[in-house]
Amino acid sequence: MVKVKMYKQIQTLRRQGFCKTEIARELTINSRTAVKYFRMSEDVFRLYQQQHMYRDKVLDAFEKDILGVYEQNEFKRLNMSAVYDYLEEKHGCLPCRFAPRNHRLHTHQH
Repeated sequence: MVKVKMYKQIQTLRRQGFCKTEIARELTINSRTAVKYFRMSEDVFRLYQQQHMYRDKVLDAFEKDILGVYEQNEFKRLNMSAVYDYLEEKHGCLPCRFAPRNHRLHTHQH
């Protein structure tokens, strides 16, 4: 999700006459992202933010295990697939929405 600062940059460039492709290139963002926020009014953007602020985190149930793996490894950077494999070995089949990149939700908070 785009933060307020990025949304405002997109809108500023839009008002200056930049097209969506130019905005994406200028801000080094995906063109789909530029298109999405290019069209949004400020009210719609605020509503969108509120709706997406408190999404369920698939890994909440595994937080203790994830932090345990990092603690055992002295909080060194670990390969995400190794953490995923560990969770899969311990818990069996993981939620289908889980992807190894999502483990950041817990590891960067501590």
